[in-house]
This record gives sequence, structure tokens and C-alpha cells, in this order.
Amino acid sequence: MGNCACLPGNKHRSTALGPVPKAVSELFQALSQGKATLTEEVVRTYLKAQGVVSSETEVHHLIASCKQAVSNRRTSGASEAGPLDIDLDEFLALLQDTDVNALHEVGKVTHDMSLPLSHYYIYTGHNSYLSGNQLNSDSSAVPIIDALKRGCRVIELDCWPDGDDQIKVVHGMTLCKPAPVLELLHAIKEYAFVASDFPLMLTIENHLPVPLQNLLAQHFKDIFGEQLFTKTSDGPLLSPNDLKRRFLISTKSTKETAEGVKGAKKPPPDLTPVAEGGIPAEEPEDDIKRTGQGPEAASNGHETAGSNPGSKRPSLAEVDAEAVVADVATPSDAAEFDKSLSSLIYIPTLKSKLVGTPASERKAIRASFSEPQFDEVAEKDPLVLTKFSQHNMVRVYPYGLRFDSSNLDPVKVWCHGGQLAAMNMQGYGRNLWLAHGFFLANGGCGYVRKPEFFYPPSTEIAANGTPVEAVFNPRQTTPVRTTLKIRILWGCDTHKRFDAMSLPDFFVRVAVCGVPVDTKKSHTKVHRNTNHPIWENELFEFPLTAPELAILALEVRESDTLQRDDFACQVCIPVAEMRTGIRSVAMKDAKGNVIPDGQAKLLVHVELSA
Repeated sequence: MGNCACLPGNKHRSTALGPVPKAVSELFQALSQGKATLTEEVVRTYLKAQGVVSSETEVHHLIASCKQAVSNRRTSGASEAGPLDIDLDEFLALLQDTDVNALHEVGKVTHDMSLPLSHYYIYTGHNSYLSGNQLNSDSSAVPIIDALKRGCRVIELDCWPDGDDQIKVVHGMTLCKPAPVLELLHAIKEYAFVASDFPLMLTIENHLPVPLQNLLAQHFKDIFGEQLFTKTSDGPLLSPNDLKRRFLISTKSTKETAEGVKGAKKPPPDLTPVAEGGIPAEEPEDDIKRTGQGPEAASNGHETAGSNPGSKRPSLAEVDAEAVVADVATPSDAAEFDKSLSSLIYIPTLKSKLVGTPASERKAIRASFSEPQFDEVAEKDPLVLTKFSQHNMVRVYPYGLRFDSSNLDPVKVWCHGGQLAAMNMQGYGRNLWLAHGFFLANGGCGYVRKPEFFYPPSTEIAANGTPVEAVFNPRQTTPVRTTLKIRILWGCDTHKRFDAMSLPDFFVRVAVCGVPVDTKKSHTKVHRNTNHPIWENELFEFPLTAPELAILALEVRESDTLQRDDFACQVCIPVAEMRTGIRSVAMKDAKGNVIPDGQAKLLVHVELSA
């Protein structure tokens, strides 16, 4: 668990906005030098030091907004502050403003975007067209549009023949209802760059005969026009900056035979599924899984929905991990394919013999792993993955028996260098929350630069005189580089009722998810019978060896003695993007949407020390 220390107790002054944490009162007294109000100049100096608004006009607007918020809630007495001064109530309102005093950087692209695509984690969808579960839900443009609005940069389309001359998108071999490919492509064209100007990749699962491959290629050209990038990826991949507002096609090569289309996806092996817990919106699964652990069903003997108790997961004890990578990276029978479609492929899947060759001598490729395949390789030899993904793209998609559209653990993929952790964006649960939070980084543009330790300079010389690259091992314990210290000062949640006869009993789960040694969780004490709990006496410490991969996960729950605790709200934030000091956090519902009108928020105090 994350270390939690309890600090001495204290009494809190009550204001129009509820009780004031002692830390806020002390800060106000320090800034005002014991006076009852803060001047406009002091407010502006404080905000500038916090890295937020600093112009005179912005400060005036913010002060007026805070005064109005407090005035609307005061039951008696007016503020003693002047027109540009603020009292303690109004200062608390300023600190609670999640637009101005957010815990993380908002809307700013801060990473170097001039490196090859393989140097970035990319916000990736899986079966992006499905509106619900993987068995009988509708295919539609709506979930694609929703994903694009969130900043998703990789959309998957499963293309199948619809008669002799049309193409449909549908999850094959299920009862899911299809959608016309043209309808989806037009929606993608319209919404592709609403949230981000950086390139949008389409991963195509191709089940089409050659004539319909020709038709699909023509649709791409007609709809995307000059924004369709068609240059082959000889040598290193281009950068996000080079490919701004361009569409990229990534698919494997296929060929038509008398038996049908080769290279099509084979049915998944009968393996015990990795259960993340597909649960209703109001019932998130009970525990945040530790990164680096194997499937619960395989490790603890518990059966999960959709599992086969009689099946046995194959072992990799006798399997070479590098051979598995090579096999995954290549459909062995894919030799010929339709030229009109193949000419549009920017990142292909190619022959296994290319996996071992120097990056400068081959094209970059994309290898797609199923969740069980990835887990096996990561367990056998994680260095194979981190090295392979230095110059190639690694995509990992959810296990085939996640019928409920639950999700794999994306942090595990990122810790092994995998760029494309494919998420069921229409699903729910903590793993999807982690993806939502991680891609808040870098202005929410859908691209997050991989840490530099994945690309270290050569430190050794082999016997033949060739430099040997050091490779990051996510399972290796390294020195602590940063310690995150956080206190939950104050909370508010009024967006729904939990108990008909009493006020709620809130507590907060506090967790950090990252490389295995950094992954820890804890929780506050239960604060009973209030909509405005204060937990500032509890300090949580998280030593971090790889802070670039760490995500802070906060989940507010309402304690219930006789049954399962009720989910209230949640948020996940990348530690690398966090700002120190007293900060406000807008909380989200189980679908990952911000709860409107400030009805649910936390006030936290954050320290990051080397």
C-alpha cells in the first residue's frame, strides 16, 4: 500500500462553501499577512507563481467570478472585501475553480513531436464502431465520433463483404448489427481532427476479396483526398509533426485463394480470460489490478464470467519469446495482395525474418498481440518487447472472451514499450479510466512521448566492436527518482443521493499505477454524514522509480456497512503532468465524463520531491 501518515487534528472554519481546510486557512493568512482580505495584486502574484492566469484582465474576471459564486450561496451578511479584493470564502472558491487551478496541465502540447511515431504512445481504440458488448450490439458512427472527441488517434474497422459490391463494418462471427463502411468513413473524415491535429491511424481488419479491396481503396481516396498519406514507410517512421492532419492506413497484407482470403484473423485459442470486470456504470470492479500481474483467473483459481474451467492456459516455458514476436508480427502466408489497397498502407505487418534486422535496413512494421500472447511474452522476456518497440509499432488488443467490452490493463502495455494499447472505448471500468487519464498528458492530443529511458545511448561494446543498446526492463527495480506526496484536503459530491435518510459517508481510494514496483494503493478514512468531507490529516506517499509511467487514480466511494460500497466519482491523472501545491480536481462519472456544474470535485495538496 502507499504509505499513509495521520497528521494532528484541527478544527475547521465553516464558510458559505462549507468547511475550510486548515491548509487553505494558513495559506490565506500567510498571503494576507493576517488581514481579512487579499488585494488584487496579491492574488495576481499568487496565481502567476502557481502557473495560471496572470494578466490584469484575467485576474479581474476571475475575482468577479469567485465573488459571484460566493454571493449566490451566502445566507447572511455581505463580503467585507472591496471590488477587487477577496475574503477567505472567495479565496476558497478561487482554489476550487477547476478551470483555473487544475491539478494537471490543460490544453497545452508540451512534448517534442518531431520524433518517429514509434517514440509515442498513441490513444488507440478497439472495435471502435461497436456501441456496446462484443456479441450483439449495434455498429455505428456514434462510438467512433465519441472516441475522436476524446482525442483517440487510432480507429479500428473490421471490413466484410456486404453482397457482391458493398462493404460493411461488423464484428465478425457474432450477432452484432453491421454499419455501411461509407457512413463510418464520412464520420471519421468530419470528426478526425476536432480534438487533435496529429495524425489519425485506421487499422483495418481486412476480410474482403480483391474486388472489394479495390473498392475500399477507392473509398479512402475519395473521402480523405489529399489528407490520405500514401508514402511507404521505408526506414524510420515520420513524426506526428510531419503527419499533421493526415490519415494513415495500417493493415496486414492478404491474398485471395480458392478457399477465400488468407491472412484473415484466426479464432482465438481456448484460454482462460483475463477478467477486468465488466460491470454496470454504477458498479465499478472492486480492486485496481496491480500492473505486471497475470490474469486473475490463471493466478488464483477463481472462475470469471465467460471462462472455461476445463481449459488450461499454455505455458511458454519451452517457447522462445523472440520467436513469438516474430510469429505475431507476420502472417506467414501473406505474399500477394491487391496493389490498389497495399499502396495506401503506411505501416504494414511484414515477414518475421525482418524482426531481427537493424532498423536502418528495413521498413518499420506493426505487430498485433492478443492480450494472452502479450502476457506470455512479457512474462517470458520483457526485453524482447521493449527492444522491438523502439523502432516498430506494438499493438495489444483485448482478449477475445471479453464479451462485455471490458478492457486489458493498458499500463502494462506502456511499461513494455507498446505504443497501441487498444481499448474498448464504449466499455467502462478502471482500466479504461487509466487510459482516459494517461492521455490527458500533452494537452490531450492523443500522443504521449515515450520516456527517454526506452531509447538510451549505447553503454556497452560487443566483442565485434558494435555498440550494444541498453534496454529498459519494467520488472527490474531501479532507484527511486521521485516521491509523490498527496493529501486530500476537501471534497464535495452533491450530484446524486446515496441514502434516503442520511448524508453520505465518503472515503477516497488513492492509488498509483505504473511499473510493478511503483504500483500501490491505499485509502482515506471514512468521513461520515457530510457532503463536504475533509481528510487533510492523512498524508499518502508514493516512491516512484519511473514517474513518467505513473498514473494517480482517485476514486470516491460511499461507505455502506451492509452491502457493497457505492461508487461516487473518479479521476486518473498522469503524475508527470501534475502541478504542485493546492489544486482542484474535477471528478468524473463511471463513463469517464466530467460531472457537470462543479457538483463533484476534490481539493488536494501535492508535493513532488526528488
